[in-house]
Amino acid sequence: MYLFIAFLTVLTINCGLPCFGQRVNGLVINKENGAVIPYASIAFIKQNVGISTDSNGRFQFKIPRFSDTLLITSLGFEPYKIHTAEIPGNDFTIRLIPKIIQLNPVTITSKSKKPIKLAEFGRCRGTGYVYIRYAHQAA
Repeated sequence: MYLFIAFLTVLTINCGLPCFGQRVNGLVINKENGAVIPYASIAFIKQNVGISTDSNGRFQFKIPRFSDTLLITSLGFEPYKIHTAEIPGNDFTIRLIPKIIQLNPVTITSKSKKPIKLAEFGRCRGTGYVYIRYAHQAA
């Protein structure tokens, strides 16, 4: 009986360890048109740590020693979750579904009714060059 329990323990440890600590490469793309999604956020939920994809939508990380869930987010897309045990191999693609976000209009007003002069434009006599004199420069 003890031999059977020892065998199951060794089998469980050996079957579970190869995926942990494995380096994973991936790509985050738009599910509708296949365009890469640069700078998407990829977070390990339990660890409170994360990474971002590069400008080509690529990322790389090591699978943690304990089970965790990845949360992949990017502005304008639905969040995507995948458990570390479900990651297919060391090179995989995540396809995010676009999400249209309607924003309310924004109105910008000023407390002051007096216009503020920011710059003065003019032409140099003789040469015809255009110049800009900013308000903070001495006249």
